[in-house]
Amino acid sequence: MFIIKSILRPRVVATLALSTVLGAFSAGVHAENTTLPPSDIITRDAEIAMQFFHQQNFTEALNYYERAISRSARVNGEQHRDTARYKNDIGVVYLEMEKYAQARDILMQAARIAGKLPNELNSATIYRNLGATFFNLGDYEKAVNWHQKALSVREGIPDAENSDIAGAYGDIAVVFKGLGSTLDWCLKAWMTQKHEIGAGHLKEGKYAKARDVLTQAAKIADMASNSKDPESIEIAAMVYGSLGLAHYRLGDNTKALEWHRKALAIRESVLGKGHPGTAVAYVNVAVAEARLGNHEKALENLQEAVPTFEKSNSDRQSDAGIVYTNISWVYSSMRDYDNAEEWARKALEANEKNFGTDHPSAGMSHASIATTYLNRCRCDKAVPGQCQLDKAGSDQCQFDKAVDSYLQAYRICRAGLGEANPQTKSIRANLEKAYKLAHQKIKNPTPFNNWLKESLAHAGAGI
Repeated sequence: MFIIKSILRPRVVATLALSTVLGAFSAGVHAENTTLPPSDIITRDAEIAMQFFHQQNFTEALNYYERAISRSARVNGEQHRDTARYKNDIGVVYLEMEKYAQARDILMQAARIAGKLPNELNSATIYRNLGATFFNLGDYEKAVNWHQKALSVREGIPDAENSDIAGAYGDIAVVFKGLGSTLDWCLKAWMTQKHEIGAGHLKEGKYAKARDVLTQAAKIADMASNSKDPESIEIAAMVYGSLGLAHYRLGDNTKALEWHRKALAIRESVLGKGHPGTAVAYVNVAVAEARLGNHEKALENLQEAVPTFEKSNSDRQSDAGIVYTNISWVYSSMRDYDNAEEWARKALEANEKNFGTDHPSAGMSHASIATTYLNRCRCDKAVPGQCQLDKAGSDQCQFDKAVDSYLQAYRICRAGLGEANPQTKSIRANLEKAYKLAHQKIKNPTPFNNWLKESLAHAGAGI
C-alpha cells in the first residue's frame, strides 16, 4: 500500500508517493545498518528523504532519494515499480525547488517505467506530476495530455477514490484556465463528451457501459451543479437523468430513483415546476417510484407533470399521452382498473389528436385499454375482494371488449412497426392470452368465437 502525500503550492500541483514505513527512522540517522534486509534499507532511505523534504532540506532529500533509487535498481531492477516511484519522488523535490527541467527529465524516466507496468494509482501519480511539470514549463498541450492520461488511469481503477478523480479533472481545468478557458467551459465540454458517449451506449442497449461512462460524467456534474452557468447546470441534470435511465434498464430501481431525484432537484430549482424539462423529470421519478411499489408517490409526481404537458403552447404537448399512460399503468398496479381505464382512454385521445388514429402510439393506448378489461377478469385468491369474477360472475369479464381493443392495437402496430417488432409481439401474446382466458371463463363461447373469427380475419391475424 502507498501513502499518497499531496503538496499544493501556488505554482505547482504535485503528489509525492511513498511506500508504507516499516520502522521509525529519524532524519538525523546517517549510519548504515547492515543488519537490515535490503528492502528495509531502501524504505529507510525514502523515509529519511521524506522527512528532509518536509524540513525544506532539499539537498539531503535528493541525496537520500538517489540512494533509494540506486539500491532499488540493484535489488529490484531498473524497471521495477519501486524504482519508478522513487524517481517520481525526486521529481516532486525538483518541482518544489522550481527546477522544472530537472523534474521533467526524471519524471519522464519514471513514466517510461510506469508505461510498461499495469495501470495503478502510482502510475497516475507520476503522470499527474508530469502534467504539473509541463504546465509550469508553459507547455500546456503536453500538460493536458499527461493529466488526461492520469485521469484515464484513475477512472479505470474500480476502487479509486472519487476525490482522486475529481482532482484529476481539476488539474485539467487548471491547464485550460492557463489557456484562457473558464472552468465552466471545461466542465461543459467534459460533461457533454461523456454524456454523448453514455447516451450512445443507452441507444445501443449497452446499459452497463452507459452506466459506467455516465457515472464518470456524474462526478463532473457534481462540480458543475454549483456553477452559475445555466447551460452547465442543465447538462448536469441531463447526465443525472440519463444515469437514472441506465440504472432503470439494468433493473436497479433504487439507484434509478436516486439519480432521477437529483435531476428533478436541479430542474425544479433552475427551471421551475412548470418547465417541460422539469415535467420530464417528474415522470422519470414517478416511474422509478412505481417500480419500487411506491404507487402513491408515483401518482403525486405524475400529477405534477400533467399541467405542463396539457398546455396548448408546450413543446412537449405531444408527450401528454405518455404521462396519461403512466398514470393508467400505476392505477393498474394498484388494481384500480376503473381509473386505469379512464387514463388509458385519455392517452388514446391525446395520441390520436397529436399523431393520428393509425399511429403506433394510438395502438399502444388501445392495448392499455384492453389490459384494464383483461385484468378485471383475473382472480387473485391471495387478495381478498380483488377477484371480481368470483363475486360477480362473467359480467365483470368483458372479453369481447378486451379482445377488440387488442385487435385494434395489433392491427395498428403491425402496420406501423412490423410483425417482428417487440411491441407488436407483446400485443399479439396478450391477444392470445385473452382468447384462452375467454374459453376458460365463458360458459357458451360459440357466439364469442364466431365474432372473434370475423374480427381476426379483418385484422389479418389468426389464432
